[in-house]
Amino acid sequence: MGQSGSGVYDIGAAVEYYNSAGVSQRFYEVELPSGLVSNNINRFGAGPMNLKALTSGQCSDGQAGSVSFPTAEGAYYTIVFLDSGGNTTKSYRYTLGPCERFSSQPVHFINKYGGIDSYTFTLKNRKRANISRQTYGYNSDVYATTTYNKVWSGEFDYVYALNSDWLTDAESEWLIEMIRSSQVWLELDGTLVEAIVNANTYQFTTRRNDRLTQLQVEVAVAYTNNIL
Repeated sequence: MGQSGSGVYDIGAAVEYYNSAGVSQRFYEVELPSGLVSNNINRFGAGPMNLKALTSGQCSDGQAGSVSFPTAEGAYYTIVFLDSGGNTTKSYRYTLGPCERFSSQPVHFINKYGGIDSYTFTLKNRKRANISRQTYGYNSDVYATTTYNKVWSGEFDYVYALNSDWLTDAESEWLIEMIRSSQVWLELDGTLVEAIVNANTYQFTTRRNDRLTQLQVEVAVAYTNNIL
């Protein structure tokens, strides 16, 4: 926050939480460092994670910023900036949209210690069917002008291309347990179905500019069905 007019400066911010019905749930002022002068700028992060990270000492009501923070779709919060004259200089409103843009896919697996871990792939997930047909022999009419191939057998399986959320280094190190696991289950419509993680490469990122990574992995259901 800085100068908002000639000789007038933003010196405070008021935050108010509302539920999806538009009813106020909480109001507080953000405590900013004292001694604000024309040559100083106090930076104030107004995003959801910034507000939730506020400590109880930074909020006028003595509660952390995460307390009563709106979470339901349609809920919102407002931020009003105040100047040294007590006037509102700027106001912002942030409304929560749908939290899940894609269908989530939970995966369960046995880790290297023999315990069961779980991870939910939350980004865009694709499902495809792989079909393999086998034909044996053929029948021809008496003039040999038409051939009728017979499909005697075949098999198919379903493959799920799963995309993870953004992973930290520690999460990336942990999730390789799923790639290496001897037993993996997909949770489909509330039922656990045994699956196989298809062969893929797994790259670890440790550089400072690669702190967040995204993983795509293909998981196939472990059983196949004959096509008669």
